[in-house]
Amino acid sequence: MESFKENKYFINLIQKNDDIFAIKSALEGFIIHYRGNKKLCDAVIKYAMENSSFKWEEDDKRSSYRQFSNKKEEYYFEKERLVQNFTKERYEKVLILCREYLKIREEETAEKRESISNRNEKIKESRKVKETPKQSLIGKRKSSENKTTLCIFIAAIILFFLIKFFM
Repeated sequence: MESFKENKYFINLIQKNDDIFAIKSALEGFIIHYRGNKKLCDAVIKYAMENSSFKWEEDDKRSSYRQFSNKKEEYYFEKERLVQNFTKERYEKVLILCREYLKIREEETAEKRESISNRNEKIKESRKVKETPKQSLIGKRKSSENKTTLCIFIAAIILFFLIKFFM
């Protein structure tokens, strides 16, 4: 995983230090990039605090009045609120929600892959040619039985032509 110091856009934002909203937005972006890893995200925030005018904000006390139906909705709401009001508490909450959201997303992806794999297996099974009883017997004959059958068949053809020729 690349270091945030290799991100030219972010470093440029910090050096210019003229767009705090863009800095907060970039910091929020690192949360998903680092998959909610607190240690890595804390290092980015520390760098921003030491090298720009970015600081923790006071909670504006705004919250959602609706119930979230899943972690994805809650995560997306909170991460957007984080950019608007970058508090330490909301940051901590977004880190937790990010990890939970990614875990759920990975489980859903694994379930989809398994479902697709199962569906593909069923399709392969349905496309297989069904053996008739006669085919299954032919396939199970021994090699010597097949040779004997072939010899009898050739002998019958020769006998047919001999009888037809002499009559």
